Amino acid sequence: MANTFRPISNVVSLSTAANDVHKGTSVVVVTTGTTDRTIVIANTENAATGGGKYGTFTTTSQAEIYLKGGEYVVINKKPTDTIKQTAGTDVRAFAIAKKE
Repeated sequence: MANTFRPISNVVSLSTAANDVHKGTSVVVVTTGTTDRTIVIANTENAATGGGKYGTFTTTSQAEIYLKGGEYVVINKKPTDTIKQTAGTDVRAFAIAKKE
């Protein structure tokens, strides 16, 4: 069974610069190459002003996800949270509508 997504944004490239993926709250991140990648999700604002909170010791921080080459992951995030990959140029992302 294939997964079906309803895109609500254009595709963005996740190079080493952080991107909020059009402020999407559910985002598909896919690596188009064969190299495994580390994806970093970080909040640019504290939890009180819309940023997500990963961890327990600070008001802002980040989470890392390991994404195998050719695979994808759906990330639920705050609109201001950013996503980037640590190296390479083969990771893309787009915002999707949440499943009802």
